[in-house]
Amino acid sequence: MAVMEASFSIVGNADFADFVNAKVSDVVRLTVKRDIVPVLPPLLLGFKHTTGEKHLNSDDVWNSCAGQDNLGTDCSVGEVLTEGFKLSDHLGPYPGGVIIGKTGC
Repeated sequence: MAVMEASFSIVGNADFADFVNAKVSDVVRLTVKRDIVPVLPPLLLGFKHTTGEKHLNSDDVWNSCAGQDNLGTDCSVGEVLTEGFKLSDHLGPYPGGVIIGKTGC
């Protein structure tokens, strides 16, 4: 089974993320630039994402991010922590030119 999601908030703790990683071999999470939604709720509260992040950074370069919630600046959590968040980045564009909001779907 494969799962693909785009810029969703964190939905579980480390046990949940580990369970999903063990059951679903091909999880892909698309994150865009400094979108705050994928880093909420904060990691400090014990929430974790699954592995499989593909992050479009502020230089419009796609990066594969290893592990759960990679803190590298080329990944969502690291970029938001070092550069701050930008609410409009949640709108996209996502692959295929998809934009979420009034001008998109």
